[in-house]
Amino acid sequence: MAGLSLTCTCGDISWSLVETVPRSGIRYICHCNDCQAFAHFVGRAADILDPQGGVDAYQLPASRLRFTSGLDKLACVHLTPRRLLRWYCPGCGTPVANTYDTSKLSFVSLPLCAATAQQRDRSLGPSSGHVWTKFGRGDLSHVELVSIPAMLWRMAFRIMSARLSGDYKNNPFFEPGTGEPIAAPRRLTQAERSELDRKVLAGA
Repeated sequence: MAGLSLTCTCGDISWSLVETVPRSGIRYICHCNDCQAFAHFVGRAADILDPQGGVDAYQLPASRLRFTSGLDKLACVHLTPRRLLRWYCPGCGTPVANTYDTSKLSFVSLPLCAATAQQRDRSLGPSSGHVWTKFGRGDLSHVELVSIPAMLWRMAFRIMSARLSGDYKNNPFFEPGTGEPIAAPRRLTQAERSELDRKVLAGA
């Protein structure tokens, strides 16, 4: 078993993941405009994004995630009309996880900015590659790419498996009885999102 313990910058929230060997998840660098916009939303772009606008992340089953403190302090936001929720610490802006808006779709993408590069490599192994590089900064023609269709298929398979086994119920971001998010999601206005997009384009 391999583990990775994480704590937000202000110390209010601590969480960890437990993985098997071989790993059930996939580590990748995401350059999508939503990940970049979220980094600006929490005011941590300089800490979260690499020089090419990428976010080091790990996609895994929700049941592998444990909170040791601060679960009740989590906040979440919809950056778009789509179903993805982005969870973070409202006190310091540390990203915690990305999920869908229901526990029935057992998907978690875990930004790894709360861990050092050495901790990430030791616990999760090297990144498999990059996705959504068309939104990145600079020349990314030389980087290794992760197949997006393959990653989406793997995600869909994990969601279906969790539904069939009942593992989808083991999701700390949702109320056990109702499947509703444990924090009321905020939804950005069009003007708020436009301002974030402006910052992404400016690389601010």
